[in-house]
Amino acid sequence: MSSRPRILVFDPSDQATAALQSLSDQVDVVRAQTAEQGLELLQQGGFEGICTGEPDPLDGATPPTSGLRILSDLSAGVAIVDARLNLVWFNQAFINFSPRGPRVGENIYDALDSPNNEGPDFCPFLDCLGGRTTARSRLHLPSGCELEAVVQPLPGADASSSHALCLLRDVTFEVRDREKLFALQQAGMELSNLDPEELSRMSIQERIDLLKANILQYSRRILNFSNLEIRLLDPRTRHLEILLSEGMGAREEDEPLLAEPQGNGVTGFVAATGTSYLCEDVLNDPLYIPGAVDARSSLTVPIVSYDRPIGTFNVESPEPRHFSDSDREFLELFTREIAVALHVLDLLREEKRVAGSASIEAIAGEIGVPTDEILTDAIALLEAIDDGDDTSNLDREVAKRLIENARTIKSSIQRAYKTLEATYAGNEPNEQLPLAGRRVLLVDSDQSIRRSAHGLLSRVGCEVVTAKEGREALALLKIGRYDVVIGDIRLPDMNGYEFFGQVRSVFSETPIILMTGFGYDSTHSLVKARQEGLRVVLYKPFRFDRLREAIEDALDPSRQTARPRTAQRIRI
Repeated sequence: MSSRPRILVFDPSDQATAALQSLSDQVDVVRAQTAEQGLELLQQGGFEGICTGEPDPLDGATPPTSGLRILSDLSAGVAIVDARLNLVWFNQAFINFSPRGPRVGENIYDALDSPNNEGPDFCPFLDCLGGRTTARSRLHLPSGCELEAVVQPLPGADASSSHALCLLRDVTFEVRDREKLFALQQAGMELSNLDPEELSRMSIQERIDLLKANILQYSRRILNFSNLEIRLLDPRTRHLEILLSEGMGAREEDEPLLAEPQGNGVTGFVAATGTSYLCEDVLNDPLYIPGAVDARSSLTVPIVSYDRPIGTFNVESPEPRHFSDSDREFLELFTREIAVALHVLDLLREEKRVAGSASIEAIAGEIGVPTDEILTDAIALLEAIDDGDDTSNLDREVAKRLIENARTIKSSIQRAYKTLEATYAGNEPNEQLPLAGRRVLLVDSDQSIRRSAHGLLSRVGCEVVTAKEGREALALLKIGRYDVVIGDIRLPDMNGYEFFGQVRSVFSETPIILMTGFGYDSTHSLVKARQEGLRVVLYKPFRFDRLREAIEDALDPSRQTARPRTAQRIRI
């Protein structure tokens, strides 16, 4: 048997054979007259090379395998299989996809280590050999490699051909990117999808802790980030407060950073500009401030809500140039989901705050008026004792205790409201509001007005006492100090001007506000009181903001002069 190399010639003409005559003493030339014959010879093996003839461009004929020389050099894997799916021919790239190395005559699936077919065509070779033009499948190899398989009839072969051409392309990174994108979308849904029953049992801090735990879990599992830091922007101070920090041991957790482009590191720059920043080598980047231990590269993206930066997400790695534009794109997608989750959390916090505030206001309104009546009754009892009525000292002590207990009840309600407001606003309970601690005395015969004053003013930390007539109000003023007195111009026992005059005669420094509806002022109380120094008038029915402004104007006259005069006469 000859030991010379065998060359298979695919060409029905003598052109290729003539070209190899000069090599006849070195190689054995085997000619294939048809495509089927050539493929059968290839399947038998033993050829060191393949030669194809060049077609005449004028005759329109293309040898069935004239592209094999080109296919051999493709980076994509190419193989020809027969009707039993056995390999007839394959190129070098196909060999790289086979863990053991393919053999001619071996089943193509065995050569690829029995991959899982992910569809869409689950029998691509049978579909193609059965008459279908093209079939496509995605093959998942045990090694983790993902291949896109495109199967079609052998080009140039007749309809009766029992061979198919398979093109394999490595789509591992594309598939992983799609899977990562899908996982991020699912993670985003999970971040915002909180069970209502579970939420009802969780405090605000527990909800924040749950969100932080989920963000950390998804960052590790999907994005493979281990050293990360999330900061949220305080719009009032421009400080970037830490929400979550993992693996940032070198940075002081209380290190102040501002949303400024200079002097606050990459984090401050990103928060100020709303632009992502990829630091490929921290040793050569002037913006970088040390974070994770031995960090050599970092990636920082803004957390944006409604086109406004609300925070930053920073990740770091001990390897230079570790992060890519793909990492940046995926992290930007993830921060969008985080922004949505934070927004939902804020809405839930606000909803709970409003619900709690409404409950406290309702309680304050319902309890406030009866408590005020207890207070006025106790004062009346105390006045009767002081007028010399025949009562024991015990009655006097009882009256004092009634007054003290009524005030204690009202103070307790106010403290509960301040704590509730601070809890849901994220502030310290002792953070002061402009009117916090101010004592307000409101006098009106309409119980609904008195109840409304209790509920509304409790929002801003005021301590409210109400009375239904002028005489009760004057008695309350004698035993306690009030920062503001608000009185209606139509009281059961006196008109507004009389009430204004009696209060001013005894308590000249106490600011007074007169209230009126939009009916006719038959006693001309407002005109007379203005001539005596009345500065602020409140029109009923009043809204919270107008009531608050009226009190602030009474306490600080400079506010009233700065505001247009017409503002006092807006119906609310």
